[in-house]
Amino acid sequence: MDVYSAFSHLLAGQLVAACERRKVPHPALREGIEILRGWSGQMEADQAAPFIVTLAFQHLRKAAAEQAAPGKAALYDSLMATTALVSDLADLDNSLACLVAGQSGHILSPHYKDQWEAYRAGRAYSLQYRNVITKRALVVEPER
Repeated sequence: MDVYSAFSHLLAGQLVAACERRKVPHPALREGIEILRGWSGQMEADQAAPFIVTLAFQHLRKAAAEQAAPGKAALYDSLMATTALVSDLADLDNSLACLVAGQSGHILSPHYKDQWEAYRAGRAYSLQYRNVITKRALVVEPER
């Protein structure tokens, strides 16, 4: 399976650049940075780079949460993906999705992780674009 993470690839590049600017002397950090420097962004289970960048993201997210809400950072302590999506570009009605963190994605919502069991079981929900029925729609068109 070909799984490329643009976000993780970007984050890896930013981590490499930050460590180069700060001239990080610790040998263990230098080794990790060298792994990230040559990484393609492919989320392959047998590679170290996806694990390193995921741990870095988890740390950064927790640090940001602690700054925003002191003492509550542990609420956001998770390695969970937020969305699993399989798009069939030839027929969008065949596309599947699962919102792992639930509709809102907010940890304090009663719907948090309400699709988790489906995700764990390898199930997803059909998006069925053609079957959407709306009572109202906002149509945005560019000025001509």
